[in-house]
Amino acid sequence: MFKISSELLQFLAFAVKNRISTALDSRTSCRFISVVVALMLPLQKQSLSAELQSLAMGDTPAHFSDRLLSQAGSDNFGLKDFKFWLAQCQVLESEQNYAEALAACERAITLKPKSKNRQIWFSRSNALLQLKRYAEAVNSYDFLLRFDTKNSQAWTRRGEALYQLGKYDEAIASQEKALRVNGNWGNGTPANAWYYRGLAQRKLGKNETALASFERALSINADDALAQVERCATLSDLGRQEEALAACDRAIDALPAPAFTNRAIAQQRAGKILDAIASYEKALAINPNDATVWTHQGILFEKLAQNEKALTSYNKAIQINPKSAFAQVNRCATLNRLANYKEALAACNSAMNGDGSWGDKNPAYAWNQHSSASLGLGQYQEALNFAERALDINANMAEAWNNKGVSLWHLQKYKDALVALQKSVEINPNYTQAWFNTGRIFSTLRQNSLAIQAYEKAFDSEINFQANLTCNKILYKRENLGIWLLKEYEKVLKSSQSYCADVLANKSVALWHLSDYQKALNSASLSIKLNPTSFEAWYNLAVVLVTLKEYNRALYAYEKASSISPNNFYVLAGKGLALEGVGRYQEALEAFEAALNINPNYELAQKQRDLLLEKFKLSI
Repeated sequence: MFKISSELLQFLAFAVKNRISTALDSRTSCRFISVVVALMLPLQKQSLSAELQSLAMGDTPAHFSDRLLSQAGSDNFGLKDFKFWLAQCQVLESEQNYAEALAACERAITLKPKSKNRQIWFSRSNALLQLKRYAEAVNSYDFLLRFDTKNSQAWTRRGEALYQLGKYDEAIASQEKALRVNGNWGNGTPANAWYYRGLAQRKLGKNETALASFERALSINADDALAQVERCATLSDLGRQEEALAACDRAIDALPAPAFTNRAIAQQRAGKILDAIASYEKALAINPNDATVWTHQGILFEKLAQNEKALTSYNKAIQINPKSAFAQVNRCATLNRLANYKEALAACNSAMNGDGSWGDKNPAYAWNQHSSASLGLGQYQEALNFAERALDINANMAEAWNNKGVSLWHLQKYKDALVALQKSVEINPNYTQAWFNTGRIFSTLRQNSLAIQAYEKAFDSEINFQANLTCNKILYKRENLGIWLLKEYEKVLKSSQSYCADVLANKSVALWHLSDYQKALNSASLSIKLNPTSFEAWYNLAVVLVTLKEYNRALYAYEKASSISPNNFYVLAGKGLALEGVGRYQEALEAFEAALNINPNYELAQKQRDLLLEKFKLSI
């Protein structure tokens, strides 16, 4: 009888354990498997349990291999050879089978708990890192580095684990230690340490030093696409958009999805919104399951005032990741812009119950969007509560102070409303919406001079926080609007003009109350110029014209207002006044009657109707 060496036994055990022997290949006959077992059986005293021996002799060929593997994976296998488990640990880790690698490493350490074997601790640490057990990985690398202090690769990977734990200063120190000792780099290079050093520096906002780190990595390995992609992002953060675009272009062939994504960010910052959207499209064509990219694309559509397209992008993101707070809160904001307030509230609730990853937004923004939706629904106390929740998180949020002021205004707490709006413009003196709302409250209080001052501030302030976009420039200095004149911003400009028209329409009312009729007329006329479909502008123009006794022009203005808002009793009564002014008394009486049919309690229509009936004895 021939004798089998212990080395061959280890090989056979290794084959059974890992399914890598040709004996377990699907094309291999059961006869060969039986030969393997036959070779192992004489050595049962050395390594195999009686249970495994019985299994091998009594099993049918069809179920033999599965049961053998089951036994090999159990404690019954009983192999207590340290070198075997060491080999298992290293091979499985190199084959990226990290869970089983970790188990093999642990088995080897159990057999020799005081061992300071570099290979076993390095493979164990790497397996923990890849399994995202970062704190354990750091501890494991720390143990290894006590007796293998010049293992630069271990220092680098330890720094990677610390980076994943958000311990950026410690991560940088670990990478710098790797570079300083410059010892065993294994299958890595110093470029890895420079790369992870740069990532941690970016997280700390140290973009200049991060850029230097990525460039050092590229000086070692010019083909390092990861470093090139991060270099692109860092250059963009530093405002060097053209250089950023060139860096991303160099990485596109190797890492197309992240390169296109970072290129889109640089293009957006360079004002090339359409190009940025196209880059996001390319990134999504490669990886359509990236919820974050879908969300960023939606934000760009918002910037173009293409709210329906933005909503489609957010919906795609939420299909992929329903828990995405980033996608849900942006969806909430878009629904508010579309006046779909009920769905907006639901989206904001989903954001608050989401994954806590907010992107460039935050919980304060979400609470304020809650407030906006509640305002839209006429739920003013709830809107106030939500605005205050936002301010509890960020007391310097101008938008939340604005919403608080509007809520208080609707609750008829005018003094408190003005205090809140004053706080809003103290935080951001260019916040046009807060100035506009301040003017509206002063108008409500018949403090018309103060209202006009506020409207003029609104007219000179930035619309939606967009630099170089003000009502003043839209109306009087259109040639200085820059990018806002480009075709892609057509909807943005139209929306901004509509807002400016509202400011002017409200200003005309305040001027009318101050008996400054010519300025009131001019303000209403400019409002119509900016937005010919503004009901308020046409109605206010008509009121001023009646006051100036320009009745025929007033009739035209009332007709335009009526075409926008039919059966409006204010318009019908005003039209009656204009008709009365041109001596068309019967038609005037009919107009007053039509107004009273809609609102029987409207006193102006009642009074004018009764005067006509008494004066001219007209029939109804």
